[in-house]
Amino acid sequence: MAWAKVGENFRTWSDTSVNAFPTSNSYTITGLEGGQRYKVLVRAHYHSGGPGPWSNEHEADVAG
Repeated sequence: MAWAKVGENFRTWSDTSVNAFPTSNSYTITGLEGGQRYKVLVRAHYHSGGPGPWSNEHEADVAG
């Protein structure tokens, strides 16, 4: 999972301040700035097959 403010580039996958590697089916992104719009990408990681393809970008506003 990766996220960035709309208009900014996604950072490298190893930057854990803007990437997460959850092991459950849900994840809450914390530390976002209110009044900003963010974009998010997700993908599955299979134990034997490695990572799957990235999803399409999804955007959401964070309440301010």
